[in-house]
Amino acid sequence: MKSVLLYVLIAGAISALTAPIPGASLLLTALEILTFVPGIGWLAEVVVAMLFVLFLGLLANMYFGKKTK
Repeated sequence: MKSVLLYVLIAGAISALTAPIPGASLLLTALEILTFVPGIGWLAEVVVAMLFVLFLGLLANMYFGKKTK
């Protein structure tokens, strides 16, 4: 779980640094439209990128975690 949180923080930092650059978001969806609204769009992009990495990490932990009976 610690590694998932570390990856979430890294994704947030990368997303925050690249948010002002059009076309550089981690998720190229409707967030690109929001990116042009300076404060709200950049924050939304960071939050969505962090949530995406968090859920992906949790799914990976569930799949590759130790199986208990």
